Amino acid sequence: MQTFLERLDSEARDLLFALARPVCHAKGERLARYGDPSRGAYILEEGAAEATVLLPGGEKLTVAKLEAGSVFG
Repeated sequence: MQTFLERLDSEARDLLFALARPVCHAKGERLARYGDPSRGAYILEEGAAEATVLLPGGEKLTVAKLEAGSVFG
């Protein structure tokens, strides 16, 4: 399966990278929280991430597993 970046033509990819800025996060760091104002979209260049929600009672439920090439935010 092609990643988001692989599906873009070279012109669209160049435009995206002209506007993007790289950020790094430590393993286990929270990248976004439901209800927070959006700071844009993320493209996961390497590594993996999980999207979780907190259920009543405090249990966490994983609703998505993201891999390199995934877009979220």
